[in-house]
Amino acid sequence: MTSKVFYMKTTKQSPDDMKRDSIEKLLSQINDTDIFRKDENIAVKVNLADVKNKGCTDPIYVEKLVEILKSYDTNTHLIDSKPLYQLDECEKYTYENIDVCQHILNDSEIKKVDVDGEIIKTAKLSKQIHNSDKIITLTQFKPHHICGIAGAIKNMAIDTAVKSGKIEQYRQAAPFISKIGCLACKVCINECPQKAVELNSIAQINYTKCIACNLCVRICPKDTVKINRIKSDFINKAICEYAKAATENRKNDIIYINFLDDIKADYEDTKQDDANEKLSDDIAILISNDPVAIDQASYDMLNDAIGEDIVEKLWRIIDAQMQLNYADSINVGCKDYELVEIK
Repeated sequence: MTSKVFYMKTTKQSPDDMKRDSIEKLLSQINDTDIFRKDENIAVKVNLADVKNKGCTDPIYVEKLVEILKSYDTNTHLIDSKPLYQLDECEKYTYENIDVCQHILNDSEIKKVDVDGEIIKTAKLSKQIHNSDKIITLTQFKPHHICGIAGAIKNMAIDTAVKSGKIEQYRQAAPFISKIGCLACKVCINECPQKAVELNSIAQINYTKCIACNLCVRICPKDTVKINRIKSDFINKAICEYAKAATENRKNDIIYINFLDDIKADYEDTKQDDANEKLSDDIAILISNDPVAIDQASYDMLNDAIGEDIVEKLWRIIDAQMQLNYADSINVGCKDYELVEIK
């Protein structure tokens, strides 16, 4: 079995009209002309709250998508969930020039879904987004410093979960403090929002309190608090199991759009010096009903453009393909895909 992934090539110099045209052409490939119906509630998952090194979808694409959805008289909303890490006011991002309802999900409205996975038993999802008639995810596909890749699978798993669900996933790879180098300066102890760092000759993390927001990684003056990439397989399994809960029985109700442009490694709210280094020229926009197929195609296209496995180059300890293989094995989608270019 294979899933179709449609794509259009893009460049940094693509004119605005071409960008608008690409969204319309790609959307027309995904289903018939009755893909959207009057008064349907459409949740468009975008990044309304983000950090500078992660990137947000070009407003031109979002504006055109909203225009198309409104032409069907749908009830369209741009939505996002609260990040675990703290944002400065200057880092917040909204599509303020687009006339559409935009809001951050309410963590108090929870939809519980039994998964019975290796890591996750019951997923805690946002009722607000999962009660929508249709969901469209807009994802800036990037190499990710813990998971290997951040694409449609991660977007559905992390960003449609309530805060407790996010924590459950990120905790699988919570940071650790190296015994060599800690000065017991108490910076992390004083700044931790959960009071999860304690002093015992050196700083130590209380993992029953830690939410894996990685603030301690960012603020440690000696870089003694480390990202736990050794446990990337654990967080990837949790992400895939959440994605399964979020997508099961909704194959035709969710549309995934991945953007392979402005490609930088995603370090979230940490302080790596190479966080803003561009890894490749703009490549393509992809669309599919299958999150695994579109992420596999995106990963392959990125590696082909660079000429090597970019995740292995950046972080040798992370196996990015593991996320895709595991998602395929638990039927989140199919990693075998047919790539169709639209011109």
